[in-house]
This record gives sequence, structure tokens and C-alpha cells, in this order.
Amino acid sequence: MLQRSEWSGDYGDVKPIGRTYSKDGIRWLALSGSGIEFICETELVEIAIVSDSSVHGQNGTDYARFAMYINEELVFCDTLREEQKTVKIFESIEKQEITVRILKISEAPHSMIGIEKIILHSDIPPKKTEDLAHKIEFIGDSITCGYGVDAESELIHFTTATEDVTKAYAYLTSKALNSDYSMVSYSGYGIVSGYTENDKKDTIQIVPKYYQSVARCFGTFKDLPLLENIPWDFSKYIPELIVINLGTNDNTYCKDKTKRHEEYRDEYVKFLKVVREKNMDATILCALGLMGANLYPMVEEAVALYQSETKDDNIVTFQLTEQDKADGYGADWHPSKVAHQKAAKQLTEEIKKIMGW
Repeated sequence: MLQRSEWSGDYGDVKPIGRTYSKDGIRWLALSGSGIEFICETELVEIAIVSDSSVHGQNGTDYARFAMYINEELVFCDTLREEQKTVKIFESIEKQEITVRILKISEAPHSMIGIEKIILHSDIPPKKTEDLAHKIEFIGDSITCGYGVDAESELIHFTTATEDVTKAYAYLTSKALNSDYSMVSYSGYGIVSGYTENDKKDTIQIVPKYYQSVARCFGTFKDLPLLENIPWDFSKYIPELIVINLGTNDNTYCKDKTKRHEEYRDEYVKFLKVVREKNMDATILCALGLMGANLYPMVEEAVALYQSETKDDNIVTFQLTEQDKADGYGADWHPSKVAHQKAAKQLTEEIKKIMGW
């Protein structure tokens, strides 16, 4: 048996997936789909993880959900209910070269997990995997997060245990295009207003407020600063394409009120300018429609206004087909696995045409 070796969670020679943040040897994963990937030659792999304050919650709906893969095969998936947990995900009587991927598959606001240690039986340190052919950033809401995709019906209410970004259209699209990805997505969030049921604008749950931060997460851990107060370093991940899918939650505020539609449009233009400032060379694709396209004309108007003001022609719009009740629903009437698969196929074909991939 080879000697047991340990590397800290923030070990540098692994491939970060999405936005992560490291402090005191722990790499924190908050956003949907964030994680790490590495290659190793080993007889054994164990991953030591720690939780944030969500494990002390009373409702049991906020635990961070995570998944671990060996050579693309899912080998472990669970919600983290303990302060610390070590998971053995690979063991062999002989040393093998394998690819390990660790992902957080639930979304940021509810909770995060920290990778504390990578434990191998190996005489060779892990090394990062190669970049894929392309790089995409997805900016979205619950649809992008895979909200409730594992729920049995639309009558089931949300918990992180039924959320899985890897079954949602964005992740599936990136896989189909052989692309790396970064997700910046939050359930209930919008451009001008978050989800509302009382006709009042929710100005807290809006993506533009947190886009330039590492993430928005309510979880805490010792002296770790709130991730929303830590600026994201945009040089760490430079996408070729950015897909924005925001407007479903705004529609609960805008409804059919013309002035509110115009407000959404104008705030969309402002957000496009921020996205462009941080991603000078990326093509921007503005999509909407999987859970309704009431605001899609305003997306088109926003892009036209933005282009008129900036002369930036590296931006397009795309209307996704609305989900079909025949495909079933996830929690709270969100898209089912089948609906996400159809949307991914549609979006993949559109991206191929736009990008020439």
C-alpha cells in the first residue's frame, strides 16, 4: 500500500470549476455547480469537507447538496448535515490514474461547503485537468440552478435536497458543447425585482447587486467574511460566451404594467453594461422563455437600446420554448428533467450557430 498523503482544500494544482473562494486552507463552494477537478494516480481517494452554519438550522431545507465523481461517473451524492465529514470515493488494490470531480449542486444563498482536505494513497501529487474546448458563463435564476428538478411533482415545495444543477439546461448545454462553465444563479432573483407575491418590488433579490461578488450566501463559518462582500476577480475565468436568463421572477412584479416593463428593460440595459465592462470580449446571449416569455419583448428592446448606445454588436437574443405540461414539472411548477433536456438541446443548437462551435 502506498503512503497516505494529504493536500489542503485550497491546493493550487487542481482545476477550479466556477467561482470558489479559499481561506485558511479551505476552498469554499457556494454557487451552483462550483467545485474542483483533478487527476491523480492513487489507490484511494477521500475528501474531507466542512459545513457552514446551515447545519444548525431548524427547518432542514437548507443543507448544502454535493456530488462526487470518478471518471465522469457519479459515486456519491448527499446533503451535508454534519459540521465535518470525510467521504471515501475510491479504493483499489492497485494504483490507478483517475479523474476526480467535486461539485456543489445546490445553490448559494442557503448554504456552502468547504473542501478541507484531499486525501490520497499516492506518491504523486494531484494535478489539474485540462481546460475544455470553450468557456461559458451562465447568469440566471432558479431555472439555471435546477430548482426542484428531483422533486416528484409540482406540489412538492423547495428543499436543497431536490435541487441539482447538473440536471438543468445550463449544465447540460455546457456538456453538449464540451465547454467549461461558471454559474451565477439564484432562485427568486431578477433584474429589477425578485419574486414577489404582494405586488411590491423586491430590490434585495436582484442579480446585478451581487454579480461582482464571489457569491451571495447566508452561511457563515468562524471568521470567514460573507462572500457577497468579497469582490470576484474576473481575470480568473474569461468566458467566450455569457448566457443571461433573467426575467421570470421580474414578471411577478412587472405583470402587464407598461411602466414596470420599461423599468425592467432599462435596468437590463444597465446590467448589460456591467457585464460587458467585466467581460470585454465575450459574446452575450440574452435568453428567456422556459417558464414564460411575457418579458421577452423587453429583453429584445433592452438589447436594441444597449446596442444603440454602445455600438456593441457582440450580443444577441434568443427565446426559449416554454415548458410543456406533458413533460411534467419539478417542485413548485419548475421545469422537469425532460423540460431541461429539451431546453438544453434548443440552446445548444442556437449557440452552435452563433459561435460556430
